[in-house]
Amino acid sequence: MLELLLVRHGQTEWNTAQKVMGRQPVPLNDAGRAQSQALGNYLKNARLRAVISSPVLRAKQTAEILASFHKGIGVEEDEGLAEIDYGDWINLSFAELAEHHGETLRRYRLDPGDLVLPGGESMQEVVGRVADTIERIKGRFDDGRVALVAHADIIKLVLLNLLGLELK
Repeated sequence: MLELLLVRHGQTEWNTAQKVMGRQPVPLNDAGRAQSQALGNYLKNARLRAVISSPVLRAKQTAEILASFHKGIGVEEDEGLAEIDYGDWINLSFAELAEHHGETLRRYRLDPGDLVLPGGESMQEVVGRVADTIERIKGRFDDGRVALVAHADIIKLVLLNLLGLELK
């Protein structure tokens, strides 16, 4: 049986500032590197078959630290695990997002099915690429453990896909 370990990237300065990062190349901060080291140490005996990562910098850095604890395993990048393109929301604080895009944010949180993020991706596109990615990974690995390093909302979509739940 295949086990997927879903890993969110470590902390960044934008996380602590509560800003929307999207696909911006925001690096891990010291706390994020320490989190990644701690996870790598915790999983050092997990016998991972692969570490597959979003190509976004903070996820790649987390994945590289995790993979460094597993001899012979590198990091595979997969665009299907990339962060959502949040378009006009990028670089806004969550407070600014609520103030300037309140109704769209409410729809995003409650019923994003037909939502197209202003200047960004449609949620249906994101759902589709995540579903395709999971099917491709399940087709490659029939057993063992594979770590997927991604972003909070992408991980939520992976879980919805695996559990057969609707986006709403």
